[in-house]
Amino acid sequence: MKLIIDPTLGRYAGMGVFLFMIAWQVFRAWGANFDTVGWIRWSLVTILFAQFLGAYIVRTAARSPAQGWKELIFPFFCAALPIAIIESHHSLYRWLPQDIQSQWLPLWMSLSGKSHPWALLGMAIGEIITIAGMLTLRGSFSIATEARELKTQGLYAWIRHPLYTGEMISIVAWSCHWPSPLAWGGTIIFLVLQVWRAMNEEKKLASVFPEYPDYAKGVGRFLPKIFAQKSQDSDT
Repeated sequence: MKLIIDPTLGRYAGMGVFLFMIAWQVFRAWGANFDTVGWIRWSLVTILFAQFLGAYIVRTAARSPAQGWKELIFPFFCAALPIAIIESHHSLYRWLPQDIQSQWLPLWMSLSGKSHPWALLGMAIGEIITIAGMLTLRGSFSIATEARELKTQGLYAWIRHPLYTGEMISIVAWSCHWPSPLAWGGTIIFLVLQVWRAMNEEKKLASVFPEYPDYAKGVGRFLPKIFAQKSQDSDT
């Protein structure tokens, strides 16, 4: 018997998660001494969480709901992994004794991240790509692997998984900005799992939308296909 979550419960759970994330963003900003770039990044991430929350509020019923751990548990693990990488990385810095910090800090992280300013731009680009993808996806968004509506316009006319592309760019840039074995190890695991997650999602979409295989032939998974010819109109 496959694991199945009631759609109403799933919706409220998703709303609760992103309400918490928005509250966490507000808590982080309270009294924070962000520079201009820091406030820009804070705003982008908060807008993204607000988009996720709105999607759970307005989304329609799935034509093919998620079933089993691969479609339910695994996607949530993938979604939480970047947050776990970032928080555990900072926690390691906060809780290490001072003498260990002075000895091992160059290995575990840069002192401020300012030696990699270009990585901040990478994080912002990734977040903007994710936001732009959500502007098209809207109520079809779900963390779990579900099929609601086939989107082939906007960024989806160029790449099949713009949200995943944006997330992967952001976490790679973050690991460049605050490099450590922990950050890069977690990032590599995240990238591999995201590829598998995308492949699982594509199987689900192909089983519901007969036109999906033709769409996939002309559109790259994470990057645009420069020389491919689309076999269908992008508004299909």
